Amino acid sequence: MRPAWALQNERDRRMSPYCPDCGGRLNWDRKLKHYSCESCGLTYNEAQLSDAMDKKFERPLSEDEKTRKRHDDYLEWWLSDKDKKKK
Repeated sequence: MRPAWALQNERDRRMSPYCPDCGGRLNWDRKLKHYSCESCGLTYNEAQLSDAMDKKFERPLSEDEKTRKRHDDYLEWWLSDKDKKKK
C-alpha cells in the first residue's frame, strides 16, 4: 500500500492547473509563491494565472458590444477631469 503523501501527490498532479501558453503542467512553488511550467518554464503568480486563463477563455465581442464599449469609453473620457484630457 502506498503512503498517504504519495496518493496526495498523485491527486495534485491530476488536479494541477495547466500553462495557458503551452498547455504543460504547472507546479506550485511554496517558497516563491508562484506557479512554474514544467514544459516552457514560464512563471505565474496567482493573479497572473487567473488573468491569463480569463483571457484564454474570453469570448470575442460582437459588433454591437464593440460599439457600445467604444461609446462607454468615450463618455467616460468626456466626463473625466479636464486635466487628465490634456495629458
